[in-house]
Amino acid sequence: RALALDPQSLEALLGAAHLYAVVVPSSREVDELGVIYAERGFALASVETEGALVDRGMALEFARISAMALNDVGRNAEAIERADFVLSRVKDDPEASFERAVALFERCQFDDARGAFQKLVADKTRSAHAHYHLALLLEREGKQAEADKHFAKAQKLSPRRELAGSSGV
Repeated sequence: RALALDPQSLEALLGAAHLYAVVVPSSREVDELGVIYAERGFALASVETEGALVDRGMALEFARISAMALNDVGRNAEAIERADFVLSRVKDDPEASFERAVALFERCQFDDARGAFQKLVADKTRSAHAHYHLALLLEREGKQAEADKHFAKAQKLSPRRELAGSSGV
């Protein structure tokens, strides 16, 4: 309703982007709606006037959600762009760092992905996912014993959580 009343409302767009990219169970249609709302909000919030973004905080929030949603629909190069937008303004942002790592992994940029996931091992929220992806990378290299250690650590950190998907915001 809020978007019907004001299609340019940053708050309404952020709510819709978050709803479809994070809250509602994932499907292709839902994920695409998340991308549409996040990208529309990002475009509006990241316009520069007099050398400054219209709404820096909102632009960062939209970019984070957009990176996640873009990864969910397989548009990983664009996800990296959105994550880099955040990281250029907020060094070591954990959510943008994670989405960037996932995008690198999905693009088969395995060396870069390994380094990105290694930096996330210490992050309590993303540690299980980082170990899981590191295990996948090691398994791919035929280093099963090392991979099994990371799989076990991921399982210990998140025994009831789906590790193959995105972490969410």
